[in-house]
Amino acid sequence: MLKLLLPKVVNRFWIRTGSVLQCLVLIIFAVSTAQTQELQVQVEQDTVVIGSPLQVDYILEMGAEPDWLHWNRDDADLRPETELRDWSEEKENGRYILKAEYVIFDTGLVSLPLVFAEVGLVETSDTFFSPPFEVLVLPPTDFRPELMPIRPIIEEDEILSWPYWLAGAIILAAVLLILFMKKRQSVSDAGAKAEHEVDESNPEELALAELEKLHREKLIENDEINTFHTRLSYVFRKWLQDRYGIQALEQTGAEVAESLRRLDLEEQKIREWEKMLATIDGVKYAKGRPEPDFHKNAFRTVRQFILDQMERDAEKKEGEG
Repeated sequence: MLKLLLPKVVNRFWIRTGSVLQCLVLIIFAVSTAQTQELQVQVEQDTVVIGSPLQVDYILEMGAEPDWLHWNRDDADLRPETELRDWSEEKENGRYILKAEYVIFDTGLVSLPLVFAEVGLVETSDTFFSPPFEVLVLPPTDFRPELMPIRPIIEEDEILSWPYWLAGAIILAAVLLILFMKKRQSVSDAGAKAEHEVDESNPEELALAELEKLHREKLIENDEINTFHTRLSYVFRKWLQDRYGIQALEQTGAEVAESLRRLDLEEQKIREWEKMLATIDGVKYAKGRPEPDFHKNAFRTVRQFILDQMERDAEKKEGEG
C-alpha cells in the first residue's frame, strides 16, 4: 500500500513546488520591471556650430541585468540633416550607455534622432524610447560674404605714359559699350516679354521664371557659389510657400518638412524636398569645394521638382475634365 501511495505524494509535492517557483519568477520580473527607467539623454552642450561634432549619451538604468539588450538607431539614417559619425556601447554600474557622435547640417532648433532600447527580461521583452530633445545649431561665427575688389584694367602710370594707348582704349571701350548696350536692351526686352507672359498667380510659372533668370546670370561660372545657392534656396522655399501656404522662407529645413507633413502630402516627396533643402543650405558652410557638376545638379533637381508638380496638376485637371 505504501509503495502505491508514495509516487502520488511525490508527484503532488513537485507540482506545488513548481507553482511556488513560477510565482517567485513573476515576482522577480515585476521588481526588475519596476526598477527600469526611461532612456535619459545627456549632451555636452545644447548649442553647436553647423558641421561640428556633437557627443550625445543615451542612458538606460536597469535594476536587474537583462537577458539581452539591443539599441535601435534607424531614425538617424532617415534624417538628411543629421549624420551619425560614430557610436559605441558601454556598461557601468547597472547603466547601459549608447555613445553617439552626430554632425548636423542644418541651422536653428534641430531635434535629435529618436533612439530606443529593446530589452529582454525573463522571457519577456520591453522597449524604452528616448524623449524629444532639441539643440540649437548656429552658422560659423567667421562666415561673412564679401565682395571681391575689381582689379583696374590699366594702371595710372601706364595711362599717363601712353596717351595714344589711352585714346585707343577709349575708342574701343566706346564701341564695346555701344554693342553691350544693344545686346543688353535686346535681352532686357526678351526678359520683360517673358516676365509679362508669366502667370503671377501660378507658383510653378513664377518659380521657373526665377530659375531661368538665375541660370542666365552664370553665377557658377563666375565662382559666386554662395550667392548661387542663396538664390536657389530662396526660389525653392518661395515656391513651397506659395504652393502650400507655409512659412518656408522663415523656417529651417526640418520645420518646413513638419509643416508639409501636416498637409498630408506624400512622405517620399517630403523627404526628397527636405534633403534638397539641407543640401542647398549646407553647401555654403562646407569646408571643401564640391565639383562644378554638384551645383548644376542641384539646380536641375529643384527645377525637376517643380516640373513634376506641374505635370501632376495637368494630369489631375485632365482627369477632372
